[in-house]
Amino acid sequence: MRNEPTMKTITELPRTIVNRIKSDRGDALITTAVTLIALLALVALSVDVGMAYSERRKMQNAADAGALAGAWVLIDGGTDAEVFSAIQEYTVGQNEADSFEAVYLPSEQPVGDGFVPADSIGVRVTARVTVPTFIAGLVGVDTMSASGEAGGGFSPVDIVLVMDRSGSMDDDSCSLGPNLEPCAGYVTQGTCESCGGSWYLPPQPITDAKNAAKTFVDLNNPNLAHIALASYSHDYTLDQGLTENFNQVKSAIDALNAAGCTNAAGGLLRGREELTGSRRRPEAIPIIVFLTDGLPNKGLTSADSCGGCPDYCPVAKDAARNQATLAAQDHIVIYTIALGDKADQGLMQDIADITGGTSYYAPTSADLDAIYQSIFDQIRLRLIE
Repeated sequence: MRNEPTMKTITELPRTIVNRIKSDRGDALITTAVTLIALLALVALSVDVGMAYSERRKMQNAADAGALAGAWVLIDGGTDAEVFSAIQEYTVGQNEADSFEAVYLPSEQPVGDGFVPADSIGVRVTARVTVPTFIAGLVGVDTMSASGEAGGGFSPVDIVLVMDRSGSMDDDSCSLGPNLEPCAGYVTQGTCESCGGSWYLPPQPITDAKNAAKTFVDLNNPNLAHIALASYSHDYTLDQGLTENFNQVKSAIDALNAAGCTNAAGGLLRGREELTGSRRRPEAIPIIVFLTDGLPNKGLTSADSCGGCPDYCPVAKDAARNQATLAAQDHIVIYTIALGDKADQGLMQDIADITGGTSYYAPTSADLDAIYQSIFDQIRLRLIE
């Protein structure tokens, strides 16, 4: 009868084989431990690097918001303390930065030193934060820092205010009201009394229009904006060339008087000539703010003008559109204001659309202040690079 082979137990194996098995088990434990440490490091890296990226984005948002806020205050002519406060609010207050640094450009003068350098055209803001790590602390990295930087200079702006001084800018001053029949021409003929009415002072709506225009001038910062004045009735004039002396511009506005027909094309021409002439600044954004309360009836030649001062004159409207087209070719943006129910809102919309501007409607002259404020807000958005 044949004996069957039996399996030897491990204790029956040669000692060298047993030692080799134990050694293999130890190597496996070491390898496993090293692998776990490596995986832990990778987890720490992925989690904390992801958090670092998130904080970096947050600080970039803080710097962007702070730079924009400081820029708006600066362009409004704010003080150094006001610029500093605005930046602090939007970096630390609203976007949770630990700290920030800000300087005026191009001087690199720190914001918060007590004054705004005269040549300031912008601000640069750096926002910073330090946060604890979650897992990297296990390998000795307890905190990490993130920062963001934003800002830059403004584009300067050249603005021509083009104001209507035709007779209808005074017709609200007649006690019988504007556009009274049968005295359709009473404003330009000076016959309010002969129609049974009398003149009120000050003349309206031109007085409100002048006051609103002067308020708009004061909104601007002379370090960035140069402003001119052109006006039109049957004729069209440049009343003040581009200047940073805003008092001169306001004096020219005060000197306007209302009479005559409506030559919108001529007003646009004078504005365009000034923005392409010797006083223009090549680096400045050219802008016209155009106000009218009526319907064009005169143009640059007899071919685009109508006799008298009629409400309907298609050739005069076409002449105004042509001037807007030429302005667009010169990269001039036109903001238009149609004042009152007789203003040609459709034409004003066309002119704004042709040049990439915005058209506004003011039902009464009391609405002009708010509209000029809106235009100012639109312009300063264009200035921030």
